[in-house]
Amino acid sequence: MIFENRKTAFEAAAAVAIMLCACLGAVTFTDGSSAENTTGQTYNVGLVEGAAYSYTPSVNLSGATITLAGTAATWLTVTNGVISGTAPAVSQSGGTATYDLTIKADTTKPTQHAEQYIHFTVYDALTGTFTVDNSNTYVGDTPVFSVGSNFSGVTYALSGAPAGLTINSSTGVISGKITGDGTTSGKSYTPKVTITHLASGQSIQKSLSLKVFSAIAQNNSGVNSNGKDLYVINGTAVTTDSSNADYNKLVCNITSGVTFALKSGSTMPSGLTLNSNGTVTGTSTAMGASTVTAVATHTASGQTCECSLTITSVAKLSFDSVPTGGIVATAA
Repeated sequence: MIFENRKTAFEAAAAVAIMLCACLGAVTFTDGSSAENTTGQTYNVGLVEGAAYSYTPSVNLSGATITLAGTAATWLTVTNGVISGTAPAVSQSGGTATYDLTIKADTTKPTQHAEQYIHFTVYDALTGTFTVDNSNTYVGDTPVFSVGSNFSGVTYALSGAPAGLTINSSTGVISGKITGDGTTSGKSYTPKVTITHLASGQSIQKSLSLKVFSAIAQNNSGVNSNGKDLYVINGTAVTTDSSNADYNKLVCNITSGVTFALKSGSTMPSGLTLNSNGTVTGTSTAMGASTVTAVATHTASGQTCECSLTITSVAKLSFDSVPTGGIVATAA
């Protein structure tokens, strides 16, 4: 009888314990990723090197102790239930590093255990380049750009560029000829390339400055107000015309930073010289007309054009007759 009473008491206590456990439930993370003494779901987290990370695990039972396990993610610590740390540097440019973390939750009364897992992928910081062979360009030119990134699998976008230029979103190759506005003094543009790495969510923008000049051409308001003809007096030094400062000068639509030189195979009339600023100087020693061709070069943009000029050397004006009739006195 005593035995039966003890058995009855023991059974009653066990029933209470079972009921208590049923009321408390198994300890789980609030996302339901783990049941008692079972492994939970693995979560993938991406970070950029140097980024701060913080996570506060939450479980369904109060009083649970949170600890970390594993040696891979040593850059993470847990303090007062908060997991935090700074993503370490990635050794390989454009590369990644991976870390695995086990988060443990434990309770007493009764003793229960749950686990949650995080797989970290740490990405190298995204960098990029955007350069051009010459920041001074011109309408009709195809500038040579260099665009790149330390990562593969990035996308590129171009904005603020002169009309006529486009970018390949996959390769970053910029192509086309400039058709946008240019001016004789250079119109300024600030094209930007946006580089995006989808996997890590990183995006950067690179910009540069461009100056677009008009296409260089001969200005026909130059020499002799005609641009094609220059008349000189044989045996007399070439001088400027007071009514036209460019009388003896080749002129282009771009007036600053332009140099002139004779085209290969073209020669100046005897006694005359074409100077680098486009002026014709000297003293003609032979009469006649000849056409010379010069090459004008705009130093900043590197563009050139041909300019032609017809030079005609004429005799110095003089009387070829003498007065007649009466008595003519000869010059003393």
